[in-house]
Amino acid sequence: MQTLTRLNSYDFIITVLGPDLEISPDPRYQANCYFVNNELINEDICISSSVAITSLYKHLFGTKTKFSGIRLSENQEWNYAGDGYQSSFIDKVNKKQFLYIQSFATKKCILTVYEDNELRSIICGKTPADVWSHIDHKPEFDANKLFGIDNKYTQALISKLQIPSCTPEE
Repeated sequence: MQTLTRLNSYDFIITVLGPDLEISPDPRYQANCYFVNNELINEDICISSSVAITSLYKHLFGTKTKFSGIRLSENQEWNYAGDGYQSSFIDKVNKKQFLYIQSFATKKCILTVYEDNELRSIICGKTPADVWSHIDHKPEFDANKLFGIDNKYTQALISKLQIPSCTPEE
């Protein structure tokens, strides 16, 4: 599986690799980027996707970056995922490849569609169902499943964030 993230005007691709059973049963991750002159830069294999992309970003730009991860919202239609949430997947329809990038930002859902690596459309709406209703050849799944907000792992992360906590100063 691969995920695409755009940072600093460059596409970073994170590849999930199988485990090295001699070290750990957990998956491994590798980040790469088509950098200046479309030169492919690979980073070492890491134990988490955030470590992989952060170390590659630091290697390329000399500075660190940090990902905020999943934020909370009070929006039940988003399964309480918040601003900054993003997911993507690739689908093939009639021998054409489609990349769907879905995100939540400031009270709106955004669906960006690429067809054979060219931007086809950007659709905004209030809910995942709103944006997916504008797609003709959509995969046959519920809009929340397509956004990934029904995913058990995503919901576990959101549940962790909902646990009340405070700092010593509070």
